[in-house]
Amino acid sequence: MSHPLRLLIVFVSPDCESCQEAKPHIAAFERKHLLEITVVRITQDKSSESLCEGWIPKRTPAFCLKVDGEVVGKSDGGLDDIEAWVQGRLSMKRLEPLRSEEAA
Repeated sequence: MSHPLRLLIVFVSPDCESCQEAKPHIAAFERKHLLEITVVRITQDKSSESLCEGWIPKRTPAFCLKVDGEVVGKSDGGLDDIEAWVQGRLSMKRLEPLRSEEAA
């Protein structure tokens, strides 16, 4: 059985206070789902637009979720709950959810 390639691209800016505040939450999400999703942090600039189908976030931190190369969600300006956002985007596309920590 083949597992989908899941990628969460996190766009950050070096001088972004919200990006610094989000770091521990992003790291915790990444540790929890280490075997299910790849988290990539990118310093946002014009050259990063090709990573998410030409989308350039207006505010950081920003998130782009891709499954098997297809963008299934974009959000800029931070997230209150990264896990809920990712699970919601997967559910909207009728894709298999990430496992909960208890099921891992």
